[in-house]
Amino acid sequence: TWKHHTDGNLSVHLCQSAFTEFTAHRFGVDKMNQTPNMTPYRSGKPIDSIPNADPDDPDLKRRTKVYQSIVGSINWLATCTRPDIAPALTFLSTYIQAPHEQHYKAAIYALRYLYSTAEYGISFHSSASTTVQAFNHFPHHHDKEAYTDAVPPSPSECHQLTAFSDACWGGQFGNAVEDGTPLEMFKFRSLSGFLICRCGGPIAWKAVRQKRTALSSCEAEIVATNECVEELLSIRLRAADIGLGAEVADATTIYNDNQACVNWAASLTTKGIKHLNLNENMIREVVHDGEAEILHIPGVINSSDIFTKEIKDAAHFRRLRDSMMVSRVNFLKHDHNVPAHWGEPSDLPYFSIRSSTTPAHQRQSERKRVTFDLA
Repeated sequence: TWKHHTDGNLSVHLCQSAFTEFTAHRFGVDKMNQTPNMTPYRSGKPIDSIPNADPDDPDLKRRTKVYQSIVGSINWLATCTRPDIAPALTFLSTYIQAPHEQHYKAAIYALRYLYSTAEYGISFHSSASTTVQAFNHFPHHHDKEAYTDAVPPSPSECHQLTAFSDACWGGQFGNAVEDGTPLEMFKFRSLSGFLICRCGGPIAWKAVRQKRTALSSCEAEIVATNECVEELLSIRLRAADIGLGAEVADATTIYNDNQACVNWAASLTTKGIKHLNLNENMIREVVHDGEAEILHIPGVINSSDIFTKEIKDAAHFRRLRDSMMVSRVNFLKHDHNVPAHWGEPSDLPYFSIRSSTTPAHQRQSERKRVTFDLA
C-alpha cells in the first residue's frame, strides 16, 4: 500500500495478507475463530518441552509432510514481512524431520495467529526522523527510569540505521518438563535475536539458536550482539556500494539491555568472561573503529526481546510487535508507523496506553518550559 503525502513525502506498507489467507485456507485454519490479541505461543506448552515423535507412529509420515508445508509457509512470511513470527519459526523448524503431534498443533496455532493478524506488516517512510532529531529531547521517551509509561524506540524515529540486540540465557522449556526428564543438549542453548531499522521500518531481523551453551547471560548477550554486528557491517557495506556512504559515515547505534555486554564492548571487561572465543572480540574492534556504538536500554522495551523467547505475556508481546510493525488500518489512518496501543498523531511517539497520568510527551514539554523560564 503506497501513500503520497501533500508535502511530497512517500510512505509504503508491506504485508502478505493474501498469502496468509491462502495458507490459512489451505490448512483449514480459516475455519477457526480469529483472535487479534493472541500470540503465536500456547500458554503452558513451550515448543521445546514437547517430546520427540514415536518413530513407529503410523501417522508420522503424513504428519511430517503437512508439517513441513506449514513451516515452509511460515518461513516465507517470517523472511519477508512478519518478523514477529521469526522466533516461533526457529522453534518449529527444529523438529521438521519428525514432528510430534503437539508440534503439529503448535504450528497450526502459530498459523492461526498469522491469520488473525493478516493485515500486519512493515512500513517505510521517506519523512522518518533521523536518530538525532528523534532523541533531541530529555529524558528519552524510552527512559523507563524517568517514565512509568515508557515505550520502545519506534522505527519511525530512525531514518539512519539503528539496531537492537538481545539474548535469552538458557533453555526455553521452563517448568513444563518434569525433573529428571532427559533432554537434548541443544535445548539448553540460548536464543539470539536482533533487529535493524531504517526509514521507519525493519530491514533485517533474526532469531537463531546459539552454536553452543552460554555460561552466563553476559556471554549469551555478547554472542547475540556479535550476530547483529556481522549483519550490520554487511548492510553498511551494501549501503556504501549503492551510494549511501554519507548515511553510514557515523557509528550505527546498537541497543542492548545487558550492561555487562555494553561495558565489554567498550573494553571495560571483567576477568570472569576472559574465556570467550576471540571471534566475539570483533565487536570491540567495530566500536573502536567508529562503525558502531553499543548503548544500554531497559530490557522491557528492547524491541529485539521478541526474538529471544516464547513471550507468554500477551500485552508485552503486542507492545514489542507494535514497536516495529503496524496494521494496514493504522497505517492508512495515521500515515506512519503507529502501534495500536499509541494515541493520536499529536501524542506520538510519547504516549502509551499504560499511562495513568500525564503522558510522557506532555511532561517533557512542561520540563522544557520550566527550564526556559528559569533561564
